[in-house]
Amino acid sequence: MSYIIPKDWKLVPLGALINPVIRTETVLAKKEYKLVGVRWYLEGVHIHNVQTGSEIKTTSLSRVEKDDIIYNKMWTSKAAFAIANENHHGAYGSTEYPQFRAKPKVLNVHFLKYVYHLPRFLYDAKTLCRGTTGRIRLNPKDFLKIEIPLPSLPEQKKIAEILGTWDNAIELTGKLIQAKTRRKKGLMQQLLTGKKRFGEFVKRKGYKKSKVGKIPKEWGLRHLEKCAEVLFSNVDKKADKKEKQVLLCNYTDVYYNDYITQNLDFMQATAKVKEIEKYSLKKGDVIITKDSETPDDIAVPAFVSEKLKNVLCGYHLALIRPDRKVLLGEYLSKLFQLQIYRYYFFTLANGVTRFGLTTQATLQSLIPLPSIAEQKKIAAILTACDKEIDLLSQKLEALKQQKKGLMQKLLTGEIRVNHLVRVKQLKKK
Repeated sequence: MSYIIPKDWKLVPLGALINPVIRTETVLAKKEYKLVGVRWYLEGVHIHNVQTGSEIKTTSLSRVEKDDIIYNKMWTSKAAFAIANENHHGAYGSTEYPQFRAKPKVLNVHFLKYVYHLPRFLYDAKTLCRGTTGRIRLNPKDFLKIEIPLPSLPEQKKIAEILGTWDNAIELTGKLIQAKTRRKKGLMQQLLTGKKRFGEFVKRKGYKKSKVGKIPKEWGLRHLEKCAEVLFSNVDKKADKKEKQVLLCNYTDVYYNDYITQNLDFMQATAKVKEIEKYSLKKGDVIITKDSETPDDIAVPAFVSEKLKNVLCGYHLALIRPDRKVLLGEYLSKLFQLQIYRYYFFTLANGVTRFGLTTQATLQSLIPLPSIAEQKKIAAILTACDKEIDLLSQKLEALKQQKKGLMQKLLTGEIRVNHLVRVKQLKKK
């Protein structure tokens, strides 16, 4: 594995570009210390603990400053390299987190932050680790031996500036997703409990108490068995040549997705004709997890939002087929996502090491029922929120992929920023 770089770039060991720093302070018993750590996979520095000196085993610590270069000696194999920012200024690190400062006349520290991502850098760091199994570390002297591709300082700054623009876009999009997600949760809490209603559906004001909390007086309340068919699937993953080929919607498909669509990578399996007739998924169905190692994961829902071809509900799942005259699947799946319903099913689950819902408990679960028109409007608004979040998530992933591709080309000089043209003459070192 080697670098291919422009002729006017150099391969330079870190020892020529950065200096070790130790701002040693004696630990004082009554003083409070913010202790830094370095996250795996280039996720940055973080404050992993706050302790008084009396709680800290070591007798000294090194003070961290903004733009310090830090890594975790034990976890370089997990890409635990980072640059401290203003949030870490004044915190402290142990000897497990060596600190360095860039020589400002030859290295832009933000350029180095992106060099960390190069496969060759991570390979060299891992190769230079020393020690026995379980205690392998990258010592500071060896860290300084790692060579990096180095353009001129102005080009370093420009590369860091361009990639920083992508980072800002990624951060802003991530924050927007978080804000939209919080808004959706707030709307769910308001709309699905009737605390916030649409004027055209309000005929009688006031609320009534129920086992699932307060609901509007004019809403109905029925056991699930009175408004839906509930089937516990027994279709397993085993293949039998005597059975017909099918696609299986499994536990993880439901657990990790709010919507079941044809785009999911369903498992190939086989099933009997009667199983196909009974457990084939239809548009409008709701699937829930019926057992788990923790009661918190009971009744996690997913909505079958489109017509599927030859897809069956798998084992460890319950298939709920609402009577659409009184209950819509798109409304029910959102209802089951509410925190109060998470707790409600928690109380219905039984078990010690593995928890599960019995058929009877599922059938007897209580469902608040607005009119079909109101259910439809509630579901439409929350589904629109989901689509908005999904589009932003796609945008976020696209930005990450764009940055990844651009970073590789900028950091090896395939794309030059000093004249913004692709360099054709490269040399191999």
